[in-house]
Amino acid sequence: MKDFVKTVANSFIIGPGKAFTAVIQYGTNATTAIRFTDYMNNTDFNTAVDALPYLRGETRIDKALQLASSELLKERSGARAGVAKVLVLLTDGQQSRAPDGVDLQKAATPLLSAGVRVFAVGIGTEIDESELQLIADKSDDVIVVPSFDGLAARVRQLSIATCQSSGITCNPYSTFRM
Repeated sequence: MKDFVKTVANSFIIGPGKAFTAVIQYGTNATTAIRFTDYMNNTDFNTAVDALPYLRGETRIDKALQLASSELLKERSGARAGVAKVLVLLTDGQQSRAPDGVDLQKAATPLLSAGVRVFAVGIGTEIDESELQLIADKSDDVIVVPSFDGLAARVRQLSIATCQSSGITCNPYSTFRM
């Protein structure tokens, strides 16, 4: 997963006046692991991603979406007015059923209403594609692959789509390798 995150991020030039990147990790809970203003170049961002721990527990996609909406879309978190917003949700499982769980479409609505283009990427055999369709605005923005090997083949497609959505020029030096 880390290689995927770095590869997509490296399709942009990260820095002031360019692309900002953030990472929300989720399992039983969601946390902002990297804020938009934490790293202002690709090398530092990649190093930070490599240092992230793997979270275990439930798969609370709803909490990740809610945190993205409540925290990352705010100016205090580095969000910039007038700049296109793209979110790539990566999961290897279905939304965990929990008493406090929120319907995924309801959790995604504030993001979509704010004009965020949401890509939903599911990896493995435990994915419910219909859940991912609730998160993304368009069916083309849902990617399901049987394994991380299959993801490598789709990373270029996703990277180009995120560049086009954001209106930011893609990094001409990106190799799109995982």
